[in-house]
Amino acid sequence: MPSIPQSLRYYRITYDDSVDNYRYLLSFESRKRNNGETVVIILMNPSKAGIYNGVEKVDSTLGKVLCWCERQNYHTVHILNLFPYRDPHPSQLTTLGLATLIGNKQRCNTRIIDTCNDSNINKVIVAWGDCDGIPPNLVQQRTNWIWSILDINKVYHVGNKTEDDNPRHGRMWNGNPLLNKW
Repeated sequence: MPSIPQSLRYYRITYDDSVDNYRYLLSFESRKRNNGETVVIILMNPSKAGIYNGVEKVDSTLGKVLCWCERQNYHTVHILNLFPYRDPHPSQLTTLGLATLIGNKQRCNTRIIDTCNDSNINKVIVAWGDCDGIPPNLVQQRTNWIWSILDINKVYHVGNKTEDDNPRHGRMWNGNPLLNKW
């Protein structure tokens, strides 16, 4: 019998808005506590995490992110992405256009706006990294839009920013990096 990833001992998936090869929102709730802060984490693009035939699965990035969230005592964690196109190998995204990377634009943007602006959200943690593999003009277009809808007073990043002044990607949250105001 396969072992349960440590992150799924801490959190259970409570909502998975996935359609075909796109994941627009993935929400987790603590298995250990009934209260605590609710956070949104915006990553680059989803890999394999979600619910498949009733079975919860996490990938290595979300495993690391959820373990970090557990150490911060967060109760609810909502995962969004700049680009909801699901692919575990970002280098393969170089040939895809913005329409393919986003999928249903209205659904994608509505999920981001509604989730980030929900009054129950305590923090929005940006964590998309340098978006290696995605054409820079598409990254700039998307991040400009994201910054235009965020309440900067709620925005944080984990650890140091990258050399290109981007928020560190969740897969790089090694050890116990500090949470910083943007």
